[in-house]
Amino acid sequence: MRTSEAQWIGQALARIEGPLLNLGSSTGAFRTQAKPHIDQHVFAPLRARNIQIIHADMKDAPGVDIVGDVLDPAFQRHLTTLGVRSLLVSNLLEHVSDPQAVAQACRLILPHSGTVCVTGPYDYPYHADPIDTMYRPTPQEFAELFEGELVRGDIIDGGALRDDVSSLPRYLAQSVWRIANWPRRPLAARARASALPYLLRPYRISCALIRVHADPERIAGRSQITV
Repeated sequence: MRTSEAQWIGQALARIEGPLLNLGSSTGAFRTQAKPHIDQHVFAPLRARNIQIIHADMKDAPGVDIVGDVLDPAFQRHLTTLGVRSLLVSNLLEHVSDPQAVAQACRLILPHSGTVCVTGPYDYPYHADPIDTMYRPTPQEFAELFEGELVRGDIIDGGALRDDVSSLPRYLAQSVWRIANWPRRPLAARARASALPYLLRPYRISCALIRVHADPERIAGRSQITV
């Protein structure tokens, strides 16, 4: 998550109701140490409002409150018992093979209506974690995926690769080496080749705040998974 993205999310969540489920949360150390702007701009303001935050991820690590796969029906059943009113889905959908299935699972987790804040790359290099499908939607496409109303949508400047590189000559030398060794480490080579253009142009991040409304078919589906 880029700093400008965390700032956008913090503003978008300023009036949401809790509990908030942070899906694909990663670890506490990632949110507070590796990327401290995430906690500063997104979660600290929510804690100040006494909004309950539930961090969920597939990895069992400190800072993850609930461990599981959102596509697992048993895990879905558990999540429906938490009374979640809002969802944060940030930089997750490009790393799953079926974004539509994840979006549908999110709709089933929410009550009859709720809020989804979803962000992801719009113009951004390939980055496998463990895969990158190159899913690069607009905010409106996010809203259509979640079958909801787009309350707010923006494509924001995410900074540039040059902002992250401490030594440009060293970075370029590493890039040449990785690309030249493509057969040995193809994913690393692809990632580096994909990243190089962003030395000259900014990353762009797609951000959407979506209101998911009740509909009879969705309510019936939610009832089925909570049996």
